[in-house]
Amino acid sequence: MRGADTFTGSLFTMRKLEDFVPAKHPLREIRKTTNAALENLGPVLTARYTRVRHQPP
Repeated sequence: MRGADTFTGSLFTMRKLEDFVPAKHPLREIRKTTNAALENLGPVLTARYTRVRHQPP
């Protein structure tokens, strides 16, 4: 899912992911890398989605 990486505490749990994943865990670096890649791809994905979405059937 694209969009802001926000905390919705009332949905399932009152704890954040940071409470479960240790500070030195590799998943933290993977998350940073993935978020940066998606941020860079954002304009490309938006343009493609807009073009596909508005094509006549």
